[in-house]
Amino acid sequence: MSGDPTERLVECLIRDLDERGPLRFSTFMNRVLYDPELGFYERGGAAGGRRGHFVTSVETGPLFAAVVGEWLDRRWHELGRPDPFLVAEAAAGVGTLWRGIRRAAPACFSALHWILVERSARLRTEHDALPQGRWSTRAELPDEAVHVVLANELLDNLAFDIAERVDGGWRDVRVGHLDGVFAFVRGGRVADGPPGEGVAVGARIPVAVDALDWLARARAIAARVLVFDYGATTAKLAERGTDGWLRTYVGHGRGPDPLERPGAADVTHDVQIGRA
Repeated sequence: MSGDPTERLVECLIRDLDERGPLRFSTFMNRVLYDPELGFYERGGAAGGRRGHFVTSVETGPLFAAVVGEWLDRRWHELGRPDPFLVAEAAAGVGTLWRGIRRAAPACFSALHWILVERSARLRTEHDALPQGRWSTRAELPDEAVHVVLANELLDNLAFDIAERVDGGWRDVRVGHLDGVFAFVRGGRVADGPPGEGVAVGARIPVAVDALDWLARARAIAARVLVFDYGATTAKLAERGTDGWLRTYVGHGRGPDPLERPGAADVTHDVQIGRA
């Protein structure tokens, strides 16, 4: 097996495809981003400045954290000023938002216990450098109840499937390979796809399977859920085409096709909003 991590991941994916047949895009994406050894985030992928590959609102300055702090203050008062005030931040990365909240010092800060939820083991090690305070770190959302779950640009980064409009419904689109070159291939019909009125036959859209599961879990444990992301309706996504809503990022710029060098770039999409 090759020593290059990208080539090793490609070899593993090809072996899986040969054994299992074409993969759902969500399965492919989870391997590409979150494989515990070879995935993008375990090999150095992250948000941030010079060391990062992309920037979100958290990294651009103190204003985002200050606004979130004010929102948390209002929720804290609404909920009767609990102490501890349990806030779980999903996709916490290296803890940049927690640092910003600490600097903003909202009124609730004395009661605040911040739970940094980060799937990447490598990024969780960065939490050791955070200032001392009432915070903890873990890989998944807690099972116990919390007051707030929040996430900034997480849903677009969770694994999704791809569906193609066909006469009378939708067809699954999967990832296959031919002589080691990855390509999209048509799968079977989707039994319960989104409404397709006004969507042209042949158009493709993302189906945010992991985002829906994540939202259901967040709502089950939290009194309030706050998410920031970008997206569009099914009709708008279909109009844009795959090149318009499926993107990769590396080194603060647009990266290659997601099937070209899996694991070498972040993979993201416009989140499907609503049912139209």
